[in-house]
Amino acid sequence: MLYYHGIFLRGSLVLGEAFTDRTKFFGPGIVEAYNNEKLSLYPRIIIEEDLMNIVLNGSSKIFDNEKCGILQKLLFKQGHVTTEEQKYIKGLLIKDKDGRYFANYLYVYLDELEQSPDYLDLLTVHKQLIVKNLKIFKNEREIRKKYFWLKRYHNSVIKRIHAKYFHHYLVKKKDYYI
Repeated sequence: MLYYHGIFLRGSLVLGEAFTDRTKFFGPGIVEAYNNEKLSLYPRIIIEEDLMNIVLNGSSKIFDNEKCGILQKLLFKQGHVTTEEQKYIKGLLIKDKDGRYFANYLYVYLDELEQSPDYLDLLTVHKQLIVKNLKIFKNEREIRKKYFWLKRYHNSVIKRIHAKYFHHYLVKKKDYYI
């Protein structure tokens, strides 16, 4: 919810070794996350392909089947059926035009705040920041690309939300589009 403070994040989730000495982080996992984050281009948290394969298919280019099974047990809730967890996790992610999966943070909040008007506040702030920054950076082509991407993402989430949700709070769905 950093965007409540005008901050949009870009990052990457990977599966790899990482170490710390309490002052710095290092290791191949950190390097891979850094390199993936640079490829992200837009304010989104991308999920590395091999991690997606482990979560969704139980397979990996890096890890053998035994390690994939152990990783799935760590990732999924105990007592839940793997296919149920896979379906739930896939619903929290979006595959973008560039083929990369990213965390669908706006939709995740809907799941958490479904019975609350706070979600509408969240959407309003998100929309206002995008509109404001599109105006501020009207002459900055590279920066505007990021906000146009956010606009597309924002509108795609609004499109997925059933009109009954907006009607319940006596607001119009069309007012939440950018």
